[in-house]
Amino acid sequence: MNVRGPKSYEDLRTVSEIPCSTFRESAEKRGLLYCSNSLIECMLEAVSYQMPYSLRRLFATLLVYCNPADPKKLWEMFEDSTSEDFKYFFDFEEKGVRHKVLSHINDILHSMGHDINEYKLIPKNIRASKTAKDAKDIHFERNIIVSEQDLLLPKRLNIQQLRSYNTIIDRVFSGKQGTFFVDGPGGTASILPGGRTAHSRFKMPIDIDDNFRCNISKQSSLACLIRDAKLIVWDEASMAKKNMIEALDALLRDIMDVDTMFGGKVVVFGERTNCEDKIEIPDSFVIPFTTEEESLDALFSVTYLDLHAFSPDSSMITSRVILTTKNDFVNEINNMLITKFPQRSKTFVAVDETIDPNDQSQFEDFLHSLDPPGLPPYKLTLKENCPVILLRNLNPCEGLCNGTRLTCCDFRTHVISAKIESGDFKNTHVFIPRIPLLISQDEKIPVQFKRTQFPLRLCFAMTINKAQGQILDFVGIYLREPVFSHGQLYVALSRAKSSNCVKILIRPSTADTTDDHSTYNVVYDKIIQKAFS
Repeated sequence: MNVRGPKSYEDLRTVSEIPCSTFRESAEKRGLLYCSNSLIECMLEAVSYQMPYSLRRLFATLLVYCNPADPKKLWEMFEDSTSEDFKYFFDFEEKGVRHKVLSHINDILHSMGHDINEYKLIPKNIRASKTAKDAKDIHFERNIIVSEQDLLLPKRLNIQQLRSYNTIIDRVFSGKQGTFFVDGPGGTASILPGGRTAHSRFKMPIDIDDNFRCNISKQSSLACLIRDAKLIVWDEASMAKKNMIEALDALLRDIMDVDTMFGGKVVVFGERTNCEDKIEIPDSFVIPFTTEEESLDALFSVTYLDLHAFSPDSSMITSRVILTTKNDFVNEINNMLITKFPQRSKTFVAVDETIDPNDQSQFEDFLHSLDPPGLPPYKLTLKENCPVILLRNLNPCEGLCNGTRLTCCDFRTHVISAKIESGDFKNTHVFIPRIPLLISQDEKIPVQFKRTQFPLRLCFAMTINKAQGQILDFVGIYLREPVFSHGQLYVALSRAKSSNCVKILIRPSTADTTDDHSTYNVVYDKIIQKAFS
């Protein structure tokens, strides 16, 4: 099913022109079956790139997410490869090099909430560095460098913006409490350096219920950072669930030992509406709807220009995106565009395993057909230099967050070489391994399972919700259906740096209408009223 045009059984047993002794060995080498030495294969493939710094980060990722059966053996096999830069640049004896390498891996593990001594790599304990003790992400936030351009932004505010800015800043420096709700139309705000999602910064679980709490100890370094913070800005808070905001309120009351409200932000999108309560979109934004295929081709062309003339050194791909409302639409667009993208494709097939082993034979084929939004696809088709998006927080303080956009530079069977394309870690080289991923409890699927796959999806297109907080050179918006949640249209329209860099394709709501210039904007008045009550 996964080998094209085999002419014999021997073809099926041959991988990269090397014959295997069994079909199972062939399947394991192709990554179609999980095998005990898959982590070794992953490291071996990464070693060939000769990037020891990235290799150490990969090793830490495997320790945390892949639960190796024998971490010590894995370390001993790749100690030399992870140490090459320290040996070259520093005149240490062997023990000194080992200590430096393990200390760096320990710093990475601390930033991921773990300690190297958990894994018993060597008989002696490795002491955490001051950076690790301070928690690397906390250290990073305390040392953010604010650019001169950002410092000059207040001079560019209009009268109303400046009034709001001065009111909030005066409250910050006077030491008085205050909760402010700001209506910020798209394009007037700057993305603050070092920004994080609410889930990441306040340790909110992805699957939340009415009784969840933020998982932060009052004695932790993160709690200390929050105590020291003079201002908390929650951008696009209108898109958050109510109990997330209530949980943050409870957390701040607990950490600060006071019974006062926290600082927050509500964003409201206002537009002109017509007699049907729709928003009229100006002609300059609209791509006329003719037929589905023709109109989509027009949207593709204006967003990505000429894909066939794409240069690997160009930011044309990574600084542009198509936004739409649902994951199904995203997948369709990504599948269309990857076929237009140059280079030869490679498909990575996942391993699906039921949590209860007794269910495996009954549900395996069914699991392969599923494509839940929080998981990578069962079959992930990539090409060199194509854009991808990370689906898990592998290491936020190293730039690997859920939602990080990357370029797929190269790939092997067990590891993908990629480059971060935005934020403080832009252009940083990283290795992405296959990891086991559990399905969200919110998904209504009859059997729980885990999927071992690269935690990536194609990212020519993404959902509007996934695009929150990103600023791009050009945004194409595809509204096959109107937006369906509060603030979604505002989020989509405010992702580009300029109104000249936004194009919208609206499919008429019914076959007998030609209205491709208006759409519904969902705003729940009760949310706004609640904010001011």
